[in-house]
Amino acid sequence: MYSRIIVTAAYCLISTSSRSANAYTSPASRRCAAHVACYASPETGAGNTSPSRLWSKKASLDEDEVVEVKKEKTVADAGAEAEKSDKAGTSNKEEKKKFSKDDYAKIAADIFAGDDKRPVVLFDGVCNLCNGGVNFALDHDSVGKFRFASLQSTVGQALLVRAGKKANDISSIVLCEKEKTHFKSDAVLKIARKLDGSIPILGYAGPLVPGFLRDIVYDFVADNRYRFGEADQCRLDGDEFVGRFIPDPAFYDEN
Repeated sequence: MYSRIIVTAAYCLISTSSRSANAYTSPASRRCAAHVACYASPETGAGNTSPSRLWSKKASLDEDEVVEVKKEKTVADAGAEAEKSDKAGTSNKEEKKKFSKDDYAKIAADIFAGDDKRPVVLFDGVCNLCNGGVNFALDHDSVGKFRFASLQSTVGQALLVRAGKKANDISSIVLCEKEKTHFKSDAVLKIARKLDGSIPILGYAGPLVPGFLRDIVYDFVADNRYRFGEADQCRLDGDEFVGRFIPDPAFYDEN
């Protein structure tokens, strides 16, 4: 009886020891050991696997990543601020380009102050129909009796102000002479009289129709001119017509 009890106790002791040994060498234990070892650094040694030390190291890495993100955001914010500043500077520069009546008066006077006294035709620079009219005038003005400028240009605005119009008034073609300015159908007839061929006949016959009737027709066409399309530039084919178009004064472009 006593021998059976001793054998049973010995068997239980051996079984318990075997299960304990297997617990330290199980795949789960090995995975945990490998996971902990990956956080060990050369400074602390591969065997230093204290949870508190490892957590401190991981937190340090996370803080470095946060610092890097903050640096990137700081650089991006600085770039955005610089771009915003540039836009503000450009806007301020554009505002400085606004002219006073005295500025416009000087520009307009300079246009006829030199040897070139030719009349200036002002036209809508973004209107296909208007550009077509300019092309027609260029083709039938072999001598170059007229100069041209768009209503939207600084020169055009200066001549409009000189004639008592608003600088942004683009409602009509304008013929500017040194002493006088013509609008609408009167301007068209004045231009026609100086073109080549038989076109001047229309210019001289046109006044037989009352001015208010001519202007009704003109206004109808002018109000619907954009139905013919818009353009971003006028005709400049070769050096032949370069001298016909008046550029804006260079010193007004930068100030």
